[in-house]
This record gives sequence, structure tokens and C-alpha cells, in this order.
Amino acid sequence: MRSRLGFALLSLVLVPLHTFWLIKLETELGCFGFNSTDVSLFYSPVSALFLLASANLVLKRVKPSWAFKRAEFVLLYAMLSVSAAFCGSDLLQNLTPVLVHPFWFATPENGWANTFHHLIPSWFAPRDPHVLRRYYTGSGTVDTAELIRAWLVPCLVWGSFLIVISFMMLCMSAILRKQWADGEKLSFPIIQLPLEITRSGSLDRLFRSKVLLIGCLLPIVIESINVTNSLAPSVPRIQLGLYNIGAYFTQPPWNALSWWPPLFISFFPFGIGLTFFLPLDLSFSSWFFYLARRFAEVGANALGWYGASAPTGLSRFPFIREQASGGWIALFILTVWAGRHHLYTAVKSAFAKGMAPDESEAMRYRWAVWGLIAGMVYLLVFSMAAGMAGWVALLFFTLYFVLTVTMTRIRVQLGPPALELFFVNPEHLLVTFTGTRIMSGGSLTVLSYYFWFNRCYRCQPMAHQLESLQMAKTVGAHLPSVAFWMVLATVVGIASGIVATLLLYNNVGQASAKIMTYRTGVGWEAFNRLSDWLQNPRGPDALGITVCIAAALFGLLLGSLRNQFVAFPLHPIGYAFSTCYAMEYFWFLFLITWLVKLLVVRYGGMRLYRQAMPFFMGLVLGDCIAAFFWAMVGWAFGWHGCARY
Repeated sequence: MRSRLGFALLSLVLVPLHTFWLIKLETELGCFGFNSTDVSLFYSPVSALFLLASANLVLKRVKPSWAFKRAEFVLLYAMLSVSAAFCGSDLLQNLTPVLVHPFWFATPENGWANTFHHLIPSWFAPRDPHVLRRYYTGSGTVDTAELIRAWLVPCLVWGSFLIVISFMMLCMSAILRKQWADGEKLSFPIIQLPLEITRSGSLDRLFRSKVLLIGCLLPIVIESINVTNSLAPSVPRIQLGLYNIGAYFTQPPWNALSWWPPLFISFFPFGIGLTFFLPLDLSFSSWFFYLARRFAEVGANALGWYGASAPTGLSRFPFIREQASGGWIALFILTVWAGRHHLYTAVKSAFAKGMAPDESEAMRYRWAVWGLIAGMVYLLVFSMAAGMAGWVALLFFTLYFVLTVTMTRIRVQLGPPALELFFVNPEHLLVTFTGTRIMSGGSLTVLSYYFWFNRCYRCQPMAHQLESLQMAKTVGAHLPSVAFWMVLATVVGIASGIVATLLLYNNVGQASAKIMTYRTGVGWEAFNRLSDWLQNPRGPDALGITVCIAAALFGLLLGSLRNQFVAFPLHPIGYAFSTCYAMEYFWFLFLITWLVKLLVVRYGGMRLYRQAMPFFMGLVLGDCIAAFFWAMVGWAFGWHGCARY
């Protein structure tokens, strides 16, 4: 079923409007809870679907010929969610703060000007002090024409760079969708609510279900009370967000639970709803390995491994960065191994005609494979032109796409409320295995500049691309057409995202009190580390390499045991995901919903489970509606930082 052109164009027009609104909300006004792009299910596209589906009920009765088709709803969701992912909190919103950070914050004390300014290509970022003053303070004598001249080349350079990465992700999504959806029968849990909203007649059932209405109203009412509390503190508050229980552990060795990150519990409604639908073995493995790590920290503290007299290297125990790196690499290996026959067919089709049954996919495997090759060549040439050694660039982007595929796999199989890989990124792996002494100053500088799209990965775009393609396949839409409009939405979203951030920062001031402080913090992370690398060269980290390899072998062992013993309770996905920083926020929800679901299934069977599903789906929907409503109200009235949780 082909989407109508008018609706597709309308969706494309909504992309820049949505982008401008989203960036202003997440960078200036505060997020009224989580940023929309910090979690797996973006609340604004879901709320847009809900509003449109509600209006469609009226259209079907008043003017049936005007009613929108289900495939068009999916197209709207795909275009909004994919474009938002590229403009999210860990992508475009980090770009300009990182680009100009080393010039504005260089001082005689930190010595950045002499240490690495000469290593930064002139086409990376503007350096004019007047342009930078306008950017950081929102005031100055620079006129619009001068600002455009200063920012035009960097915007074109980095915009095209991100578009190439987005196209490579789409190529990988086109190759992997059939294997993961049809071959391995992965459940794609994140998109089940959007699909349910668009289902023909489903809103009638949703509105008639008392269980779902209760689940939907609970977060709406409670979060509305909490927002009111932010405006009028006399109104009592119902705590849903992070609560630091680690602060109650004040005596050794249990005070290890109070160190950063402390032990949190939370009751996020969308988190409760999403984690209820997780497979029991994956949910159990995630919270089990997380708590095992936290108790290992308590044990290490009891043994004195964190004291000043501790043996060399043990203060890093339990080596969370190295465990995370090994676990995620192991998961990638297991993913490739499971799909090896399909991947072989896809790659071979690039060099032989008629090899793959790919007519119904988003693009032919031949073009997807060659698109990946061409994209990698572009990224290597870009990096080498900027001063990075070819071998460093090749290793960096290989690791980047390894992590990208693995994150996408976890999204479509586990379906967690959020992803946040704070402990894993390509530059950390490179420095661990090769050290910094072997790399040139230019390589390390470009590596640091690439931090803007390698910090945490919360708004992982490839997952949204693949999920959107699977939604389109489910409703019978024409995948090449959906992919085409997704590409257009991505280009428009990236362009409007760059313009939106520059307009906002040049008018308000990126370093002013009106902008969320963590935007500047990303630049400090990147260039403080670069300064350390250049001034204190080091070799490979033997201990880190050992732990990383051991963690990878452990992950592979878990995968092997899962294949050999069906009832084996621990899953390599749970081991990898337990190192994700998002588990600091959601581990408690994994635990309680696992227990609730276990009891429901064991004592009530599938009948009770199906009866409970609408309540938990209602929690997710109600949280999305409340988030969108209060975000719109806050945007309209200019409210700052009113917390829903």
C-alpha cells in the first residue's frame, strides 16, 4: 500500500516544526522529566499518532473518504521519530557545543591554544572571537551576514557527514530487517504501542477498556500534580523519579552504594509499562548482572581495594568500562553468527545478480552493501583530510558501527526503556588497546571531535530506522517508498536541527543560565581528555585489555550455554545491558516488573497476562500524553524545568 503524496508532504513539513520545538524544549526550557530523545520511545511522535488516530475516528464517521490510512500513520511516525533521533540530545544537540568549545574556553592555564589548536582543521569550526562571543553569550556586534559566513562551511561539512552516517545506518537496517524479523522472529517490543494506536478500530477498544483507562489516567493525574507542585510548592508531590537510596548506606563497606552513581530506585510509568513486556529471561539477566556488579563493589570496598594503599589497578574494580566493552563486542559476535547465512547472501548479492530475495525490502541488498562501502570510504577520506591516520579512522568507524548494530539488536529484542552507553565508545576501546603514544596529535584531536556523536548514544537513530521499516512491513506499506521519505525527513531534520541550535544559542547564549549546563559539559569532557592524552602519552592498557577479552569470552560462554540449554536463565544481552548507564535509573523497574510478570504468568496463565496487558500499555500511553501535554504548555508559557516525576 503506497502512502498518499499529500500526507507524506504534510509529514515532511512537520519535521522542521517538530525539530525546532524539540531542540528548544530539550536545551532551553528543560524537559519536564526525561528528554523525549533520551528514552527508547519518543513521546512526541506517539502523542502525534494518538491525536491523529483520535481525529480519524471522527473523520470515519463524518467524512470517510478523508480518513487516513494506517500506512500513512506509520509514515508520519517514522519521519518524526527518525528525524528527531538525529536531532536528539546525544547527536546534533552536542555538535556545535563541541565544535567551538576549545576556542572559547582556551586559557593560559589550560594551555589548549599551544597544545592542540594548530591540529584543528580550519573548516571544522569558526574561531572569530566576535562570532564565538555571540554564540556563547547571545550578545555582540556581529551581524547576521557575518554569522552565516562564519558557520556556513562547518554546517555543510558536519551536516553532510551526519547524512552519510544516516544513510549507512539505513543500508544496514535494510539488510538486517528480514533476518531479525522473519528469520529470528524478534519481537520489536518498542513499536507495539504505536502499532496498536494505528490499528483499525483500536482506539474504540482502547477507550472502552477500563483497565487501560486506569493505567492511562494514573500517570496523567500524578504527573499533573507534580508539575503543579513545581509551580506551587504547597501542592504535595508524589515522587516518581530517581530516589537515591544509596545515601542511606553510610558505613563501610556498604557505603560503596552511595558513591557515584549511587543506588537509585524509580517509578517512571513508561518504564514500568515497557519493562512489563520484556521477556522474563532477558529482564532477569539484566537486573541480576546489575546487582551482581553493585554487590561486587561492596565486596571490593570490604577488601580495601578502593583505598590509597590498594594494589595497582584494583581501584578500577569491577572494571565497568572494560566489562561493558567486552560484553557488547561479544553480543555483536553472537548477532553476526546467528545471521551469518543471511549476511553471506546479502554480501554476495553485491557481486552477483539474482542472489537475494530482496525485492520487498527497503533497498536491494546490492545497493545497501555498496552504499556501506561508499559511505565508509567517505568517512575515511573525511577523517584523513582532517588529520587522522587511516588505520585509526578505519578502526574507529568499524567499532562505531559494531556498537550501532549491537544497540539496535538490543532495542528490537529486549526493548528496554532507554539505552545509555556511557561506559562504552570507540575512542575508549582504541586507547585501551593501542594507547595514545602510537597515535599522532592529529588523530587524537579528530578522535576528540568525534565525541559529539559518541557520547551515550541515547537517541540511537538506526534503531528507529529499523523499527520504522518493521512497522511499515507490518501494515503492508511499500518499504522503498517509506525508506525514501525517511531519507528526506532525515536530511530536512538535520538541516533544520543545525539551524535551530544556532538560532537558539546565538539569541540566548549557549553558556548562559538559560541553557542546560550539560551542553557545555560535553565539550569539557572531550577536550580535557584530549589535553591529557597529548600531555601524558601512554601505551596499551594491559589490565584493561585482559578484562575486556575476559568479559567478551564470558559473554560468548553465556551465548553458548543458552544454545545448549534452553532453560539456562542468564542471557548475554542481559550481561551487556547491565553495564548500560540506563540501568542505574531502571534496574528497580526491571526487578519489580519481572516479579509481577512471573507471578501473573505462573499463577494466572496467559489469560491473566492478556488481561493485565492493557493496564501496562496504558501506563506508557498516559506517560507519553502527559509528557507531550505539559511540554506544549511549558513551551507556550515559557516555563522552565517543571518536573513531571
